[in-house]
Amino acid sequence: MPATEPPTRSGARLASTPRSRLARVALEAATALPEVAAGVRGRHRVWTTADAGEILAGVVAAARPDGRFDVELHLVAEWPFGSLFALADQVRVRVRRAAARVDLDGILGSITVGFEDVHDTTSRNMGSE
Repeated sequence: MPATEPPTRSGARLASTPRSRLARVALEAATALPEVAAGVRGRHRVWTTADAGEILAGVVAAARPDGRFDVELHLVAEWPFGSLFALADQVRVRVRRAAARVDLDGILGSITVGFEDVHDTTSRNMGSE
């Protein structure tokens, strides 16, 4: 079950934590790829992390005993792409680099990438040619 910060009753904006910042960085790095359409919450709407009062869909950052956080990304791929395996590798590389750029690489554990759906944009583009 994903860990999320509870919303405040007063409506005050919650501060980001290292865990939630890492989740945001990971999701933004993944979705910056043109072959990644978005993150998804899943059927039970549990693949989320709260960051500063905002719900980040498609990313779960779970604490490990060693103080680091494992990141799970649940994504929608955007066709065309070479292979989902290669795309997942690209996502992991981008997440590691993005975490390093903002000095969060020291708390990053493993990165799991799952593609929950694939959108085919080629069929939509064929009608416009």
